[in-house]
Amino acid sequence: MSYEAIARRLGRSVNAVILARKRSGLRPASRRYLNATQVAGIMGLSCSQIASRWIKRGYLRGKRGPHWGHYRQWQTTEEGLWAFIENESHWHRWEPEHITDLALREWALELRDGVRFLTTGEVAWRCCVDVGTVNGWIHGGVLPAVRRQNWLVRESDLEGFIPPNQRSKVGMTQIRFTPEEDARLWALRDGGATWTEIADALGRNTSSVAGRYQRLAEREAAPRGLRAPTGRPLAVRRAPRAAAPYPLIAFCHLARRHLS
Repeated sequence: MSYEAIARRLGRSVNAVILARKRSGLRPASRRYLNATQVAGIMGLSCSQIASRWIKRGYLRGKRGPHWGHYRQWQTTEEGLWAFIENESHWHRWEPEHITDLALREWALELRDGVRFLTTGEVAWRCCVDVGTVNGWIHGGVLPAVRRQNWLVRESDLEGFIPPNQRSKVGMTQIRFTPEEDARLWALRDGGATWTEIADALGRNTSSVAGRYQRLAEREAAPRGLRAPTGRPLAVRRAPRAAAPYPLIAFCHLARRHLS
């Protein structure tokens, strides 16, 4: 990319772009390829493997470069890096404050315009709940989130968000489980399916199917004579073993001492 094109994107003069490039130690415009180490230095990443992973997974457009010893480095172009920064779907993968190039950092901050991502701990602190509850909202599809090692929630998505336990239930109709759904729930769970897979198959959330399975299991453990709605055989509850009388316990202790 030429200095003129960079200046137009950043809204600055050509001389300002040239000075910023010299101060940051970047390659001149004639050498357009950047390896993973250089990308990590520009974006302020802790390790070049993160940039390599971006290229491998297709987030950052790049390819294998020439051999460097026994290995071939991953490379990208400056245009590919600018396109990666402009792509809104990848904003959660990097922090604009960590960019080492001053002009590029100012452009990235202006581009994101205050868009910020919160961790599950920060969301839990704002909603006065624990982190496990926030993870349950995310897995249940109640709260949208993106993944960068851990879950991240866009701050704008949290504005106006009402936790499920604080929402009004007036006018809501409860959709009860049918015997066919109970039988399918048992079959899927016995087959080793996860709660998420069962929820997708039944068209419900994970907490609903997990709670229903627990209630059905409690019914199976009920006294004999009751039947689960699926018609499965009930487990027979065994009577607790009676405690041994005190003379027998004392005799056992005496015999153990005598043998030792």
